[in-house]
Amino acid sequence: MVSGSGTVGGRATPQRSDSLKTQSLLLTTAERLFAERGIDAVSLSEINRAAGQRNKSALHYHFGSRDGVLKALLERHFDAVSHLRDALVAGRDPSHEPTLREAVAVIVLPLADHVADPDSGGIHYVGIMAQLAANPSTPIAVEIFTRQRSAIAAIAPTLSRHIPQAPPPLRARRAQLLNSSLFNALLVQAHATHSEADRAVYVNDLIDMLAGLLSAPIA
Repeated sequence: MVSGSGTVGGRATPQRSDSLKTQSLLLTTAERLFAERGIDAVSLSEINRAAGQRNKSALHYHFGSRDGVLKALLERHFDAVSHLRDALVAGRDPSHEPTLREAVAVIVLPLADHVADPDSGGIHYVGIMAQLAANPSTPIAVEIFTRQRSAIAAIAPTLSRHIPQAPPPLRARRAQLLNSSLFNALLVQAHATHSEADRAVYVNDLIDMLAGLLSAPIA
C-alpha cells in the first residue's frame, strides 16, 4: 500500500525519489545563479530553465516563492555547518572558559571548512550570505540572521562579555560588520588559489581581525 507521503513500507517510492531529486537540482541551480548573478537578478523561470525543468511551475510547486527557495537552500548549509560546529564544540573542555578568540573561532572555522569542501557548494553559500549581510534590514535577511544567531547561542555569552559596554545600536552595528566581514572575507579566500597552508594562515588571521572588531574600544 502506498502512503500519502510517497513511501511503501517505509521506503521512498520512485515518484517520491524523483521529487526529491528535482528539489535538490532546483536548489543547487538556484544556489549557483543567486551567488553568481545576485539574488534579485535571477527569476524563478530562469532557475527552472537552467535546471532543465520542462514544467515551468516546478520551482513554485516545490518551494512557493523566491524566499522559499532561498530559505530551503540556506537550510541545507545551516545543517552542514552546524554539524561541523557541534563537533568542534564537543571536542572542547567544558570546564574551560573560552576566550573571545576561541569563541570567534567557533563561528569562523566550521564555515571555513565548509567553504573549503569542493562538493559542499559552500562558496555559493558565502556569496549569498554576503549579499544578505549587505542588506541586513530586509525581511528575508532578518529571518536568516536570526536563524544564524540561534545556531551560535552557546557562545553568545562569551561574545557579549568581551564586547565593550555600548548602546544597543552600536552593538548591533558591530554584529552586522562581523557578518559582512566574515562572509566577504571567506568569499575572497575561496576564489583565490591558495595552498592549504595559506588557507590556514588566512583563516587564523580572519579570526584575529574579527575578534579585534568586536572588542575594539569605543571612541
